[in-house]
Amino acid sequence: MLVNLSISNFSLIEHLEVKLEKGFTVITGETGSGKSILFNALNLLLGQRADFSLIGQNSSKAIVEGEFLIDESYISFFLENDLDYSNNTIIRREINNQSRSRIFINDTPVSLTLIKEFSSKLIQIHSQYNTLQLNDVNYQLEILDVLSETEIEKRKYSEKFLDFKKLEKKIKSIKKNIDQKIKSIDYNSFILNELKLLNLETIDYNQIEIQLKKNENIEELLKVYNVTEKHLGNDGGVLDILENIKSQISLMLEYDDSLVEIHSRIDSVILELKDVEAQSISSFEELNGLQENDSELLIQQLDAYNKLLNKHRLNNQKELLHFQYEIEEKMNSIDEESLEFKNLTVLFNEKREMIIKNAKELHDLRLKSLPFVCSNIQNILKNLKLPHTKLDFNLKKINEPDINGCSEVDFLFSANINLVPVPIYKAASGGELSRLMLALQKMISEKKKLPTILFDEIDTGVSGDVAYKLGKLLSLMSNNVQIIAITHLPQVAAKAHQHFKVNKININNTASSNLTKLNDSERVEEIARLMSGEIISNAAIENAKNLILAK
Repeated sequence: MLVNLSISNFSLIEHLEVKLEKGFTVITGETGSGKSILFNALNLLLGQRADFSLIGQNSSKAIVEGEFLIDESYISFFLENDLDYSNNTIIRREINNQSRSRIFINDTPVSLTLIKEFSSKLIQIHSQYNTLQLNDVNYQLEILDVLSETEIEKRKYSEKFLDFKKLEKKIKSIKKNIDQKIKSIDYNSFILNELKLLNLETIDYNQIEIQLKKNENIEELLKVYNVTEKHLGNDGGVLDILENIKSQISLMLEYDDSLVEIHSRIDSVILELKDVEAQSISSFEELNGLQENDSELLIQQLDAYNKLLNKHRLNNQKELLHFQYEIEEKMNSIDEESLEFKNLTVLFNEKREMIIKNAKELHDLRLKSLPFVCSNIQNILKNLKLPHTKLDFNLKKINEPDINGCSEVDFLFSANINLVPVPIYKAASGGELSRLMLALQKMISEKKKLPTILFDEIDTGVSGDVAYKLGKLLSLMSNNVQIIAITHLPQVAAKAHQHFKVNKININNTASSNLTKLNDSERVEEIARLMSGEIISNAAIENAKNLILAK
């Protein structure tokens, strides 16, 4: 529960610190005194969007801090989010005039998402806005799940549904890719055939270019080979001369050891030149055997290769081969994606059947709970002076499941006898909506075991005995949950265990709001003021005392 609330430099509040007790606490004050500031400050603390215009004039930032008494059931949340656990946990929110906001749990910075998750376990704030939400069918279904105790089943179903929708989105994406590739398949097939005709994996087009240049200079090359052969192998050529020298040296080897090395080296040169002669003869025969159409074929190959290089704006054979592989991969990926599409479609249909089944099971659970839920609400409303109330969650099954299941709800309501229930927004007055919302909040607090509920103007549109009954119900609720109510009704204020009053004062032409805890006599006086206005009579004082003592 909320045990301490501290507010600094927020709107008209310069500094405020209030200690709260368990049970039923009311906050009263004149119109415009600043009651709504407390409500806004708590909303800020619990993760609502910051209104930076509410920062006061005494500092560049506003701070709201709440101390909550929690039990060990929250330990898992602290462990999961790497937070320091304490039975007295402090949430602090700071906003500054540079439109920046910071949030802390026990001095550890946290995100807005995390604080919303945590605060939803600590406190429920009910305002007139929530009453208006009763007209929203999604909100009605949310309430029904709480009261039917189907929240866990709804959450599990929603997770499966979201997973199902992700699969559907993936299938649509794959189908779109396949359709786009099918449109380009003819073009890619043509390009691939062109590339494969080049035989890029087996033909070296750099060598073709070299060979073509050789062919273009064949006459000069033949002359070179002729000269080489003439001076190497013919009679009187280099080889003959060297053989003769070698023979002469052989005769003198026994007389001079130095000639042995010379003889060996000349022998090596002769062998090397014979290889040169053989290669020259082979190259000569190869060149001499070339036909004119050999060059024409090479030119055709090289032209085809250069044409595709230019067409695809590539620089060399390696890039062209890589481009071919990319085209092949695209062509193959159609088959792969088609197979994946087929398999995922089968899975999608299976999941869809499961979603339909789970949605129906959730719908049946909701239907089963309706008599009990409606009966409980009607019993509470009877105690709030609505004895002839008829209400029903008109639950219909829809064909196509959505995130909420296959249920469509319409809250039907009638507060008067012999009137057929109609949608709540057509039937209920402001006071009836307030009482209905209080009945719902009572049941919700019992189901969710919320530590604290804050009611802001829950008593709108009610007075007299209805207000008295409403106060008694709030007091009854406070036996199990901390209740804080901002009210203007004496009948409600009289049932509180703790009473605060908001005052607005002017100091040096500057308005400021403060909160004062009332003692017994001050409380009687405040309730009397709520009953009779600024002029408090003795009769009003007596009526206030009687109202406090009334059971």
